[in-house]
Amino acid sequence: MIYTPEWFVEHDYKAKTKAPGLSDKDLTPDQGPESCKLKQKTISVPYSAKEIALIKKAYSSGGLDLSLLAKKLKRPKTNICRYARIKLGLTNKHRKKHKEPHNKWFPTELQLHFLREMYDKLSYKDLSGFLDFVSTEAIRRKLKELGLQKPKTLWHFNKHPQGMNGKTHSKKYKKEISERVKKQWQSMTERDLREWREKQRKTRIKNNTLNPLLNQKNPYSRSKGGKRKDLGNIYFRSAWEANIARYFNYVGIKWEYETKTFIFHKIKKGCVSYTVDFYLPKEDRYVEVKGWMDPKSKTKLNRFKKYYPHEYAKLEMIGPSEYRAYLKWKGLIEGWES
Repeated sequence: MIYTPEWFVEHDYKAKTKAPGLSDKDLTPDQGPESCKLKQKTISVPYSAKEIALIKKAYSSGGLDLSLLAKKLKRPKTNICRYARIKLGLTNKHRKKHKEPHNKWFPTELQLHFLREMYDKLSYKDLSGFLDFVSTEAIRRKLKELGLQKPKTLWHFNKHPQGMNGKTHSKKYKKEISERVKKQWQSMTERDLREWREKQRKTRIKNNTLNPLLNQKNPYSRSKGGKRKDLGNIYFRSAWEANIARYFNYVGIKWEYETKTFIFHKIKKGCVSYTVDFYLPKEDRYVEVKGWMDPKSKTKLNRFKKYYPHEYAKLEMIGPSEYRAYLKWKGLIEGWES
């Protein structure tokens, strides 16, 4: 085990001349001159059988004096405790435990009165400010002791714009709302639906939320998303897509990355659009690279096939089996990612 028996001092001849009359043993951290270098000597010495027996006897006695035991063994108290707990499975059962938390709060009568009156009118942060900045955790514990519970609703502290604090709709009114909404949807014409969807799409385009993947740096956690300097600093979502782009450059095929988005006009919820990975303008065809076909991708492709059958016929899928055919080029193409 590791212990520190005593301090020792290293000094040179200048130190002796500055402190005449002092021997090496007399030089201590307090008395030694500034030129003396103090170091702590650390030695690893295993516990002997005699020391282990002494530790077991001290722990079993019930009146453990750890300071006396440490002095007798000439080892630090923390070292003895650690060895006894880990190696011998011993602990001091008579050790005093902290029954109360360290931030235990003992409020005055005035503070208790204020807490009872204002606990449901102020937030924890405001209560802490009025109560001399007592921690919010201490306030929570005190309220629990008093049997008081703060309301969890936001509108309890902020007035509801329509005066609905503490109120709920009746079952009858909820039914009326449901019937009214259903009737409104049934009465909508095809033109109304088209205008509503168009307005929804414009809002998503404005907020850049039409394609959720565009708002994420790397939507696929297992892929290597990032900008590639050798590909014009374009952001690619995976190493596979970047490698396919490098292959197109190597064989001289012009490509565009995620420039074609197809909108599903008749879809109200879920996948309302599909952005293809590559568009090859000279060949007028699309390439989709999919290392993993998740349910959302399947839905997009099925809807793309349904609403754009002519464009779907131009689509080429590169999955794991198709991608293996491109691996033979990795030794020839510079920057290929493995």
